[in-house]
Amino acid sequence: MRHRHATGGGEHRGGRRAATPRHLAALLLLSFFACVSPATPSAEDDAAELVHGPFRCAVAPPAADDINPSAGIMGPRELLLLRERYEASRPSRSTHRPTDLSTPFARAVDYLFQRGWPAKKGGVPQRPISRAYASEVAAKAVRERKAPGAKLRMPWGGEPNWHDELVEADSREAYRNALAFAMTGDAAYAATVKRILAAWMAHIPGAERIANNNAPLELGWALGNMLKALLVLERSGEGLTPAEKQRALAWLDEVSHEHFHAPYLFPSTTGPNVCAPRFDVSLARQAKNRADYGCNAGSVYLGNWQTTILETRMLLALYRGGARGKAEYREALRYALFVLERYTQVRDGRALTAETCRDLYHAGFGIAGLVEMAELAWQQGDPDLYTWGDARLARIVEFHAGISRGEIDDDAVGCEEALVARDNVQPFHEVAYNHYNGRMGMQLPATERVVWSGTRDGPADGAPDGLAFDSYTLQWGYGTITHRETACR
Repeated sequence: MRHRHATGGGEHRGGRRAATPRHLAALLLLSFFACVSPATPSAEDDAAELVHGPFRCAVAPPAADDINPSAGIMGPRELLLLRERYEASRPSRSTHRPTDLSTPFARAVDYLFQRGWPAKKGGVPQRPISRAYASEVAAKAVRERKAPGAKLRMPWGGEPNWHDELVEADSREAYRNALAFAMTGDAAYAATVKRILAAWMAHIPGAERIANNNAPLELGWALGNMLKALLVLERSGEGLTPAEKQRALAWLDEVSHEHFHAPYLFPSTTGPNVCAPRFDVSLARQAKNRADYGCNAGSVYLGNWQTTILETRMLLALYRGGARGKAEYREALRYALFVLERYTQVRDGRALTAETCRDLYHAGFGIAGLVEMAELAWQQGDPDLYTWGDARLARIVEFHAGISRGEIDDDAVGCEEALVARDNVQPFHEVAYNHYNGRMGMQLPATERVVWSGTRDGPADGAPDGLAFDSYTLQWGYGTITHRETACR
């Protein structure tokens, strides 16, 4: 098996780019948070010791009523390496694009600046990043808003198409610009994030104006992206003022609370209202015929809705901070562990989610949400999601990587019907591989092949073997930029 180990920041070529004073001060402050490197497990260690033994880059838990600094799914170490590696890519002063494309990181950054996300038929077009982006998609939505008092509906499609306008365009644009600011220090990117947030705060004044439909999931994706962006700005020296932050938090709470804490999505973990799924049958079929599968009409199948919304709840808690934020984070983490237990299964050589036999597209949503929540928790000194069930999440990631590579056929998966959307892979592998291989020393060969060479359809953007990188889908991705080989070595 191949092993490629890059140094932390890469070789610095040419002079450093100037950063704004606030940006530089924030980075210097972050440098005081150092990782610790306990003894490295040997190759002979058994799986149990790899799971429960010492970690590289262990993060110390914060004070009882506080949280550790968080830049979305990045911690202080990842944020510092982001800047170092960007500088090492010899970026153009005019376009900010790397001129040295010899690393996956540089190719991923160039992709972020030039395209942003994969092309989708009928979806939001790819376009170069613009420091003058003025949230024109949101402005169009504001002009087309319904009559006063009418509820907004958030279906997957429709007129206006809130999914494309809010999720696929503006919220992803916010996170894209936040990462651009963290790398370049150009305040125009930070200003773009704030314009996007302000436009949607004016457009969606409160939860009572949003009809359920697909709203919980759509808001999970959109607000997750916006919160990642706000956290990156805050930890990079260009966050909202205290007054602006309080207004943003009030809006985020108002818009999300009705949907993010709904009993029909998050029933009690001690009650009877959570269905036990069949892992060999499509979850969509089970949900439509609940009685046939021993599930009561009022009960809930856990799936990607819960993982998406829980991740956004966790991001909101970390952005809020303080004792309340810590309590909300702990509540989301507790429920995430419950979802991991009920939504996944490792049995008879298979490692499945409840949605694997539905299709790989939605299963990827669920896995991506679990992986990013595990990383958020890790940055808070909580390895529980990564380690629970003898690292069950690692086995889920590895098994699905094998499916996406064409190395595991339908018979080995064991679904009643042929797998659907086998090639539609969500970008969660970078973050998971960096943790399990980089920090824990676990060998995940199929995941490694996805990271370095892509799926069986080839790497992102046609990069050559060994220079593959991931892109961004809905709420997840850019892991090559944020996490590729950032573990202490």
